[in-house]
Amino acid sequence: MRSSPNLPPLLSLRAFSAVARLLSFRKAADELLISQSTVSHHIRQLENTLGTPLFVRHARSVSLTPEGERYLSHIDAAFRTITDATAELRAQVGLQTLRVTALPSFCSLWLVSCLSSFSEAHPEIEIELDPSLENISFTRDEADLGIRYGTGPWTGVDATLLHVEKIAPVAHAARSTSLGDLSDEQLLLSLKKHEWQVWAKSQGVTLAGAKRMPLTDYNVVVQAAIDGSGVAIGRQLLVDPLVRAGRLKWLADPKIVDQRLGYWLVSAKGRAFTPAMSVFADWLTGAFAEIKT
Repeated sequence: MRSSPNLPPLLSLRAFSAVARLLSFRKAADELLISQSTVSHHIRQLENTLGTPLFVRHARSVSLTPEGERYLSHIDAAFRTITDATAELRAQVGLQTLRVTALPSFCSLWLVSCLSSFSEAHPEIEIELDPSLENISFTRDEADLGIRYGTGPWTGVDATLLHVEKIAPVAHAARSTSLGDLSDEQLLLSLKKHEWQVWAKSQGVTLAGAKRMPLTDYNVVVQAAIDGSGVAIGRQLLVDPLVRAGRLKWLADPKIVDQRLGYWLVSAKGRAFTPAMSVFADWLTGAFAEIKT
């Protein structure tokens, strides 16, 4: 069958679906791992193809136009049809897809490097990895399993603590001075701002007067520390390889400051695990058990 001139690019449709669901170009860009300007380009391209606006741009948000709402219902139905057809065919040939979501920093700094061993051991299961800063929504059927970092508990999910993290301040490797009064430091903050608070409390120090640089993604926090822009809280699992590579240095010994602060396996509340979910959960538990602390 010849390509239809009425079929928009798939990337534009994915961008439209993400923006429509999140009502944010920035959040859609984070989810799709592309720039916000690229998302805007895809939306403009789609609107030009359709000949009508799909969104109303407000000062700090967007909303769907009536045309956008109607179009979204058709696009969502089409994506569900494609997803169901793909899953059905893969099941017929003995392949399973497991959708796993986690923070981009956890994916890039640890999980991706480990997944090859899973794929070698279980070639019948394909991991569809979704690095995302958004809270996991199993009600939208976006993922089978998730990996969260924090202290829990979370509403609407079942959660199992996989690994308790050790944390401590880190800075660029060339730094010659030790960690002094925090009021003289610029603290690099991620979404998990409480990490600095619990570490400071465990050391009996105060954060009062310290300059702060809020950053959204922990990947950006780590890069800012490498660049010498300030001091970050290092998560040992993610930062140790960078310390060994000479890109960062510990300013204190990493320690457990909260027995619940770590990496959790989460799933929909009360949902029974499929065989693929159980296999991945067992593998992930084993991978964490092998970590030398």
